[in-house]
This record gives sequence, structure tokens and C-alpha cells, in this order.
Amino acid sequence: MSLYDEYGFPSGSMGAINGDDTPRFMQRHPDATIKRLDKTEYQLTAGAPCRIELPSEGKLMSLVAMEAASKQIIPLSDKVTDGMLEWNVPAEGQWTVLCFMCVKDGDPNVDYLDPGAVRLFVNDTHQRYYDAFPEAFGSVITETFCDEPTLYRAQGRIWTDNFNERFTEAYGFSPERLYPALWYDIGPDTAAARNYLFGFRARLYSEGFMKTTHDWAAAHGIVSTGHQDQEEVLNPVSVSGDLMLCGKYMDIPRIDKIGGNRPAELFHKVVSSSAANWDKPLVMSETFGPWAIFPLNSSTVLPWTSMPKASTS
Repeated sequence: MSLYDEYGFPSGSMGAINGDDTPRFMQRHPDATIKRLDKTEYQLTAGAPCRIELPSEGKLMSLVAMEAASKQIIPLSDKVTDGMLEWNVPAEGQWTVLCFMCVKDGDPNVDYLDPGAVRLFVNDTHQRYYDAFPEAFGSVITETFCDEPTLYRAQGRIWTDNFNERFTEAYGFSPERLYPALWYDIGPDTAAARNYLFGFRARLYSEGFMKTTHDWAAAHGIVSTGHQDQEEVLNPVSVSGDLMLCGKYMDIPRIDKIGGNRPAELFHKVVSSSAANWDKPLVMSETFGPWAIFPLNSSTVLPWTSMPKASTS
């Protein structure tokens, strides 16, 4: 038996989405739900002092001034006292203050980037099954799987409020001056800045949700599997972060092939390469119902025995 971690889908809300619309996880753990990165801008007058009251909701992630022509960026978080920024604007240039806040989005799903939040979800779902049927784990119940967690929620701006601390621990410097690159060209460092931030978010996602559920499964004598939503999106930054990396912390990397207009065949190699990279012996496909790999018109009826074989090339 395979243990599914949700009531409805995607994994993470405990019934609020495609279930009975009851946000059980959010009701129990409101501060452990999905966070969003918001940006507020303030236009400044060159050579004049500025005094700006910052947004009160959420956690300040980055506060910088950016000059339009030179792309010069000046961190300003040390100029804030009791939520008020006081700073003397340089006499030359066109300056804008950019304020980036991490706020609760209102989405009822667990904060996929935070292992502590995911442990709460696991305790409320996986652990409840183990508490009821411990003798079945490893014999009757052999695996747990997740279905369609994703990063495209929160208006595409999923973030987590301990991002900066964990980034600094990993790389040895603060990401504060990198944040403007998520919206703007900041000059020659733009690509590197985006790679740092989006790459680290992908890492947090895989270690937050996939690794936490895997570690629980391993501790209870079963294996973990699951698949992402929208694996067929060419640029995975906004959906799985890094589709190959998601399989690192699953015993059986998995893909969704449910027919229709979703060309999962083009991405089987990503999932199998993920398995090869991290020495996983199996991969899995979620395939629901009959489907064909070629167009059929409404009058075509084919028995299973005459369905064409998929090409291996």
C-alpha cells in the first residue's frame, strides 16, 4: 500500500484545495503557511534627506537604494529605527529605495521552504497513520508519496522568512544587495544574482519539503516518492525550482503522465537522470486511465492489444 499524504491535492493544505475546502493545516499552524516576497518602491529627491515609514506587515528581507543609470546599490537596513528609514540621498543621480518584505500570503499550504513547517505537516498527516497502524509500516504500507507541491503559488513569489540567515550560513555573505535583480537589471551581476537567489530557493524547496518527508519515511521503515506539478514547463524556476534536484531526496523520483496536452515524455530523462545522479534504483510514473501518444479522432476505437508501443528512441 502506498500512503498518500493529503486529503485532496496538492500536498500541504490538509484538505483546503481539491478536498472539502477546510484549511486544516492553516487553522492549526497559521504561521507555518506559504510566505510571499513583496516589493515596495519609493522615489527620492537627489541631495535631500528622506524619511520613510516602512511596511509594518512581515519581515524585512532587503532595503536598498538603487541609482537608475549606474545601477549602484547601497544597502540601507542599518539606517532603520523602529520601522522608520532615515537617510541622506546622494546629490547626484536618480535614486529609488526598494523595500523587500516577506509576508504571509494567505495560501493554506505549508511553507515548502521551511523544514520546521514541513515537520508540522508531516506530524499531522504521516505520523497520524503511523500512530494508528505501526505494525503495517514496512510490510503492508511500503511507501509514502506527495502529489504536486509547487513554487508557482503566492503569485509566483514564494519565499520564507529565514531565507537570509540560511543563505548567509551557506555562502558566507548576506543576499541583501542581490534582491533588486529579482525585478530589475542590476548590471553585469544580474545573472549571477538571480542564480544565487533562485538557485538557493530551489535548494530550500528540495530540502524543505522533499527531504523532510523522506527523512520521516526512512525513520519509519518505508520509502518516499512523489511528483511535482507542471514538470513539462521548460524553465523549472517557477514550478519545481530544479526538477532534477527534487529527486535527490526521494527514494523513487517520479513524474506525472495523465494524458492530455502535457508532454511528460520530454522530461522522463530529467527524472531518470535525477535517479542516476543520486543512485536511486527506481523511477515512477503516475499514469491514470487510458491514453495514447498520437491524435485520435472521435470515431477511433482501439482495444488495448492494438495500442501502439511507445518509441524507445
